Amino acid sequence: MYVTNEENWRVVRGRHVWGVSDRYKRRIEEIREDDFLVFYVRLKRIAASSGPPRGPT
Repeated sequence: MYVTNEENWRVVRGRHVWGVSDRYKRRIEEIREDDFLVFYVRLKRIAASSGPPRGPT
């Protein structure tokens, strides 16, 4: 399984390219043409508040 963010996932899908740091170069070199890759896309976490935090009631 390969983990990426939304921005990089758009590149993977649009350009059919997956880039990695030197740390993972050997693992990527082991991939063959017929291999099935699974990607986990991390979603952005956005927190919003409409007022001050509330304590226990």
